[in-house]
Amino acid sequence: MRVSLTKNTNSVGVMRTNVIKTLIVVFFLSFGALSLFRYWQEQVREKAASDFAIARMHYQERRYVEAAQGFRKVIESHPGSREAIGSLYGLGLSLIQLGDYEEAIYYFQRLKNEFPASDYLDKALYRWGRVEEERGNPEESFNLYESITRDIPASALYPNALVGMGRISELRGHWKKARSYFQKVMDNFPQTEASTEAKRRLGELNIKLLTSPIMTEHYIIYEVAPGDTLNAIARRFNTTVELIMKKNELKTPSIKPLQRLKILQGNLHIVVNVSKNTLTLYLDEEFIISYPVATGAPLTPTPLGEFVIINKLIEPMWRGLSHNDPGNILGTRWLGLNKSGYGIHGTTLPETIGAPVTLGCIRMFNKDVEKLFDLIPVGTAVKIIKNEH
Repeated sequence: MRVSLTKNTNSVGVMRTNVIKTLIVVFFLSFGALSLFRYWQEQVREKAASDFAIARMHYQERRYVEAAQGFRKVIESHPGSREAIGSLYGLGLSLIQLGDYEEAIYYFQRLKNEFPASDYLDKALYRWGRVEEERGNPEESFNLYESITRDIPASALYPNALVGMGRISELRGHWKKARSYFQKVMDNFPQTEASTEAKRRLGELNIKLLTSPIMTEHYIIYEVAPGDTLNAIARRFNTTVELIMKKNELKTPSIKPLQRLKILQGNLHIVVNVSKNTLTLYLDEEFIISYPVATGAPLTPTPLGEFVIINKLIEPMWRGLSHNDPGNILGTRWLGLNKSGYGIHGTTLPETIGAPVTLGCIRMFNKDVEKLFDLIPVGTAVKIIKNEH
């Protein structure tokens, strides 16, 4: 019996040893397989990243056919990867550059449907919106921009989408809505490129509203009394004959009693910032429009302070030279300040606008000073400041 017990004990020991050996072998095989799998995964990730980087490089170098081919390769070879998601967007961009808008939209649509939480979604929606806008589909474009502002409010493209909604609203004739979108961008995103576009578009829209027959909150209805003239009405309401005629679509200055006229209410005033070379027009405290200007050179600076417009001239002379003389640099309009020799005027040197190069006057593009000339009356306040911020 003792021998039998010993043999059984030895058998059990051998079995245990074999099991342990087997487990060790299985462990190392499993570990090796896992390591191999991880190595394979890493190689796949590196390949995806490399292919994606090459496709992006082609796009940046404007080799759009090669870029499209590269992005397609990533989508097909590495489905579901971050690079594949980015490639859906990149392929859409490449196809836009190649003029294939329908297929570009297809890939943006795929990105939206398959990867709604992607970091690329807002970019795809915005580019899709621009495509629809350029193709003359304002309804689709507006909805895409609005989806960014509604569903992805933290997007860096939020202000761009608002500007897009403003453009579409203006196109539809919804001018008040357009103004509100542009103003929101200016108020909340002042340091962005979108704000620059919003400011320009808001200014153009404000001028359009001030001078068009459309009745706005800035206007009242005045009934012409016997003996009234446009000059007298303009002086009474601190406006210009030109603006009254434009707003009321008058072909001549002739008016008659009981005629109803739209008349601007409020005080227009100007702020010139010599640090930024801008001239901004306000109605009371409301921004109207901002124009680029040239101001005084360092040795002949534009005077700072508060001034008023004391005279207005069409096709002004300069130093005895007529308007048509090549040596006359004043352009088509002159708005004289109550500081001798200084004024706001047009130019025959448009390339100088935006720089500090004048003898102290404020120089504008002719097209801009002509619009300003028709809006502001003699007596308009002009504040000239130096403000870097």
